[in-house]
Order: sequence, then structure tokens, then C-alpha cells
Amino acid sequence: MQMATPLDLLEKNINQTVFVILKPGMWVRGILRSYDKYLNLVLDECEEIIHDPETEKTDTRRLGSLIVRGDNVVSITPVKQ
Repeated sequence: MQMATPLDLLEKNINQTVFVILKPGMWVRGILRSYDKYLNLVLDECEEIIHDPETEKTDTRRLGSLIVRGDNVVSITPVKQ
């Protein structure tokens, strides 16, 4: 039995909503449209999730379409809908 690679797991989430954590601490959520072997991502209907730890409030800011450079990606998690 062959183990799935991270790219195989991304393929299963094409056209699905994913949650992405980026290196500078930015959180984004959007529909995964495309990716490559360097984990460069194309996200549609993307929004930034802004969390203020002092007030415990969470807000969002609409970004639209976004191209994310793969070396900034910390994690990618599918969002259950």
C-alpha cells in the first residue's frame, strides 16, 4: 500500500474550501483552485481571518482571488462544509 503524498491530498481538495496559515502569521480561507509542486496556491473567494488575542474578537476581510507563494505556506487544512 502506497502512502499519499501532500500533493495527492491537495488534489482531493481542488474546488473545496481550505484554511491556510502563512508564515507571517496571516490566516486565510478560500476555495483552492490550483497548486503546483512548490505549494504555490491559487485561492478564490479568499478572506483573511483577523484575530485579536487581547479582545478575543475575530473579524474577516475579503481579499477576492489570491496567489500564495508556496514558501510562505505553513499549513493547509480542508474546511468541513
